[in-house]
Amino acid sequence: MSRVVALTAFAVLLGASVAGCTTKTVCSPPTVEKDGVCVAENAVVCGTGTVLQNGVCVPEDQACAPTCSGRECGPDGCGGTCGTCGDDELCGLDGTCRPPTCDPDCSQKQCGSDGCGGRCGECTDPAFPTCDEDTFTCLAACVPDCRHKACGDDGCGGTCGSCDGGETCSAVGSCVPSAWTCDGARYAARDQCDCGCGAPDPDCAFATLATVGCDPLNRCVDGACEPLVPAAWTCPPLAYDDGITCDCGCGIPDPDCADLALTVIGCPGSDRCTGDSATCAACVAACDGRVCGPDGCGGTCGACGPSPVDPTFPLACVDGACVEGCAPTPRACETAVCGDDGCGGSCGTCPGNTACLGGQCVPAPGFSCEGFCKTSAPAGCGCDEACVGHGDCCPDFVALCGCEPSCSGRVCGDDGCGGSCGTCANAATPYCDADGACQATCTPICKPGNECGDDGCGGVCGTCGAGESCSDEGRCVPPTWLCADFYFGEGGVCDCGCGAVDPDCATIGLTSGCPLGAQCDDATGFCDLSFCTASSDCTPPTWCVGHFVAGEARLRGVCLAPDPAGGAQNAPCASDYGCATGLCVGGTCREHCSRDADCATSDSCIGLALVEPLTLAPEGVVAVCDHEAEVGVGCAGQAACAQGETCLALIDPATLQPSYRCGVVPGGPKGELGFCDATPDCAVGLVCAEGRCMRACPAGQADCPQASTCGTAVLHGGASVNASDDVLADVCVPD
Repeated sequence: MSRVVALTAFAVLLGASVAGCTTKTVCSPPTVEKDGVCVAENAVVCGTGTVLQNGVCVPEDQACAPTCSGRECGPDGCGGTCGTCGDDELCGLDGTCRPPTCDPDCSQKQCGSDGCGGRCGECTDPAFPTCDEDTFTCLAACVPDCRHKACGDDGCGGTCGSCDGGETCSAVGSCVPSAWTCDGARYAARDQCDCGCGAPDPDCAFATLATVGCDPLNRCVDGACEPLVPAAWTCPPLAYDDGITCDCGCGIPDPDCADLALTVIGCPGSDRCTGDSATCAACVAACDGRVCGPDGCGGTCGACGPSPVDPTFPLACVDGACVEGCAPTPRACETAVCGDDGCGGSCGTCPGNTACLGGQCVPAPGFSCEGFCKTSAPAGCGCDEACVGHGDCCPDFVALCGCEPSCSGRVCGDDGCGGSCGTCANAATPYCDADGACQATCTPICKPGNECGDDGCGGVCGTCGAGESCSDEGRCVPPTWLCADFYFGEGGVCDCGCGAVDPDCATIGLTSGCPLGAQCDDATGFCDLSFCTASSDCTPPTWCVGHFVAGEARLRGVCLAPDPAGGAQNAPCASDYGCATGLCVGGTCREHCSRDADCATSDSCIGLALVEPLTLAPEGVVAVCDHEAEVGVGCAGQAACAQGETCLALIDPATLQPSYRCGVVPGGPKGELGFCDATPDCAVGLVCAEGRCMRACPAGQADCPQASTCGTAVLHGGASVNASDDVLADVCVPD
């Protein structure tokens, strides 16, 4: 025996410490350990009222009763042992000594391997024919799941399809080009135009979707970012091909100069910009082959007369030619399914919870479940399975977060989606238990945490205090709770801003009701927000984002991290969720401001009115940076502004009152005389009057064109639908 082994054996015998560890002496029956030495059990004598327990005297009432009946080895249940086996034996789970062979284990197993090459049973019930080899339980027959999948595993060993050559199957079951380098779930997801991903994203065909992966001065062409502005362009980058003005003397021609209706910038008087040299020259009317529309010099090539099909409407001027605009059908409705048809009517209306955008019906902002599954959307509609039973699901709930009813192994009760698996019709077994089986007697069901509500047998799980109500989840809801009772303590998310603290906020990190990732103050039950009027009010890396009521009709932002996937300032948008700032106004991503100094050099800080998309109810006024109107000095009338400019009716961001300033009105359908339902439908600086976008008339009738009268119209609707707080502006009203 080596010196080390001998010393270790001696230390174990005495219960001594070796290398800092204490080793306990283990004695075999009928001996017990006493002071580190094995002695005969009867050598230890205990006093009155105590008994010997594993070599120690303990009170009789605290003594454990060993269980060794039929066992020759293994634990006795009291910290001792029922005996030991020989050197060539092992103690089995049943307490018997056996040769050292495999010990089958089928405890708590319905099926599957016993660990020794045998089986613990087979699944013979036709309703539960499949053995889960991980849990050793019999499961219902496998149901393939190919929802929203074009390829990949169906969950049952089969496939949902295969992709064409040159394509691969993504993790979410969609076929993507093999060259695609970004997350496969982003390909053709109808969420954003993903650029620089190795292959073109079909989403880039939708002009209303934000582009991700390119900076603001680039655009996505065939899947790659390309500069919006040629290197030879010497004027401000955003002025190139902006569809607003023809910019001359900028090094190269501006494509906007091909539109004869646009105002020319950089040329004196009525001079035009020559398309081949980008220099100014005397204006020459361009009416060759044109019978209507602008001549490029401030005049017209002619006007279109009444339609021979329907004299009620005039012919429309399209590319210098007079064509039918309304008969037999409005031209606008050839591509649009909703909105103004340009003929005094509409191309159609959109169903509830959807809005008309660019002539197409899309889920209204706030009414979509995108990004809100298992909670609720900002508008309050449900995106969790309970919404099926409550009837408050968002319109795209099934497509994005669909609930799958399950009645496997159940003949009655809830199907998991607010429906029913059946009822107990047999008089002998009229009661449905928690497992979905019909029973002869009723067993009260009060889940852990239930404070009130029906116990399923005609009784209650408890009663609530004065003023409290009982939620569907059996929780007593405080009288100050403002949200639906169901959301109080439902165990899904922390519901914030509901008037009282949600018990879920103490245990669940997922917050609902707070915008753009803000957290809930668990002491007050309200969102922890810091209001701001510009990003300079916030501490980097936070920005001033979103828009929220902050008193009267004013809307401010809050200091939070911007959305890295959202569009940059001035990018087109369909909703707030498409902008990094969470602020989409007039189809453009905006930035908060309180004065011009908060904006880029070429932009102005102006107030813009917002209305609720569906009801058109006023939400308030938000002060944002604007680059479209090119706002300049104040004006007391249209004559005070330079050629090509208009005296605009703006909202002062400080006072929320009318402010008249010279600027350029963008063209297009929002321009003067365009159809509108409210002022936000019009271009910046124009006001909706009698269904038409009209110019301001601070100097009276002298500012108005023929067939209109200087009057007043709503500049913004105040803080309510009540007309008493509307702010009016001097506007030319159509006769």
